[in-house]
Amino acid sequence: YLVARDSPNRAVFKFASDLKNSKEINDDLSHLYNTKNLVKSGRHNGVKILELSSHPGMGLVSDEYTVGQGELFKHNKVANVYLGPKKDVFSAEINDRMHITLTNIHKGLKFCTYNKENIQRGNLVLLSENVFEKMNFEFVVNNEGTISPKLAQHLVLGFQVPGNFR
Repeated sequence: YLVARDSPNRAVFKFASDLKNSKEINDDLSHLYNTKNLVKSGRHNGVKILELSSHPGMGLVSDEYTVGQGELFKHNKVANVYLGPKKDVFSAEINDRMHITLTNIHKGLKFCTYNKENIQRGNLVLLSENVFEKMNFEFVVNNEGTISPKLAQHLVLGFQVPGNFR
């Protein structure tokens, strides 16, 4: 779910610098390692980097993935992203294409939003196996520990609070 960057409902990540550093590690070692070898080699620290400091004891989690329906998600694994307990939180890394890819639960699925031409507050953030032209898969890690779509850095990942759309 996307919210305004200054929203009280924004997700601030405890280990945002680790996520940012995973891109640098991947860039530096891309000629030597692929993602699987980074994890095996211990060069990826494996911390649960999508744990939140804004919501202590919580992080980003998901339910079971489903195989998508319709033209956009046909035969593609997709999953929703939720606020949940720290014990179930995702680990991820960001690559040189600025895709945030899960490295543990739902390994290989990537964060995305619908309609990259019109990213708006309130858009859902999903996980997807494949990259589609019409969807946004590029994200940036901001200095304050939030994550924004690259094309809409005034928005960040956050949570819907009933009655508060900000």
